[in-house]
Formats: sequence, C-alpha cells, structure tokens
Amino acid sequence: MYLREDLIRDAANGWIGKLFAPDNVDKAVRGLPASKKTPKSAPTWEKAQQRLTDAESLPRQRSPRRSTKHKPNALVARL
Repeated sequence: MYLREDLIRDAANGWIGKLFAPDNVDKAVRGLPASKKTPKSAPTWEKAQQRLTDAESLPRQRSPRRSTKHKPNALVARL
C-alpha cells in the first residue's frame, strides 16, 4: 500500500504535537505502558527467531539467471 506522506504529514504532526504538549505529557506517559500489551496471538521474538532458523535451514533454490550463466535466450526459454 502506498500512502503519500504529504497528505497526512500536517495532521500527524499536529496530533503528535498535541499528544506530547506540556499540558498532556503526564497523561501520555501514563498511557504508554498500557499500549505495550500484546494480544495472545501476536508473534513473539522467539517465534520469529524460530521461523528464521527454519527458513535458513531450507535448501536454497537457484535463480534462473544464475543457472543459465547469463544467457538471455536460455532465461526466456525457461520462463
């Protein structure tokens, strides 16, 4: 998804500015720990590490470009 930054920049900057304005800092800081709660279905660091380990243990597939030794006609023939 592509979202142009210039369309939301002013609104986001205004919202962040109000959130951390001197009058709201205490309220915003008190709310930060509550925002760290993750749902039980959220992936954990350990699960991510395991997925990475599993992926790295799989045999690597050679790309068509490497296996044809840069022969354009052989690459097109394989496609």
